[in-house]
Amino acid sequence: MIIGPNFVYVHQPKTAGSSFEEMMEQRHGLHVYGDQHNTVRNIPEEHRGKTIFGFMRDPLESECSNWRYHEYSWEHNGTFTFERWCQWRYEEEKQWGYFIGLNERDAVYGHTFNVRQQAGYFCDAEGRSQATHIFRFSELQSSLKTIKGIIGLDCDLTQFNGMSYGWGRGREDYSQHITAKAERILRKAKPLDFELWETQGDISTHFTCPTAPNYAYSR
Repeated sequence: MIIGPNFVYVHQPKTAGSSFEEMMEQRHGLHVYGDQHNTVRNIPEEHRGKTIFGFMRDPLESECSNWRYHEYSWEHNGTFTFERWCQWRYEEEKQWGYFIGLNERDAVYGHTFNVRQQAGYFCDAEGRSQATHIFRFSELQSSLKTIKGIIGLDCDLTQFNGMSYGWGRGREDYSQHITAKAERILRKAKPLDFELWETQGDISTHFTCPTAPNYAYSR
C-alpha cells in the first residue's frame, strides 16, 4: 500500500504491484505504508477520504501466476502442476507441502498467502468496498495513463520490474497450465472475483466481501 497526497494505492498481489511501489519510491519519494499487501481496512482514518484505487486480475491468471512464482522460487519446477497447487491450497490441509520437501515456513506461507478473494483487498472491516477505482490488470498501460490524470503523478512502469522471474519476466501464456478441474476449484473458492471480472465494462466498486486482519496472509 502507498499513501500519497491525494490517493491510496492498494497493492493487489500479482498485478505489477512491486513495480508500482518501486516506481513510486524512486520517482516520487513515496514509500510503502506498513506491509505492502495491506488492505483498505488498514488505511488510517485520516486518509480514507482520498482516492482509493488498485488493480484486479483475471482470477485464473492471478492464481496461475502465484503458482508459477512459487514453483520457481522453491526450485520445484515441474514437481507439482497448477491443478495440484489449487487442490492443495483450496481443498486440502497444508501438510501436503511437506511431501514435496517444503519446510514449515514455506508450507504455511504457500497454503495461506492470497487464498482469499481479490475483492476483499478493497473492503473495510465491515466488508464494504471503499474503492474509488478498480482497474483491470489486462489494461495496465491505458489504466496507468488514467491514474496519472487522477493523481497528477507520472505512473509509467517501463523502466521498473519489481519482481524478476526466470520464465519470460511474467509474460508467459498461463492458459496452457489451466485445467477444467483447476478452474472449478477456483470458481468455487472465489465466486465474487469471477463475477466482478467477467462483468463487462469497468469493474464495479459496489460490493461486499468478508475481510479479516492480516488479510493477505490468512485463510
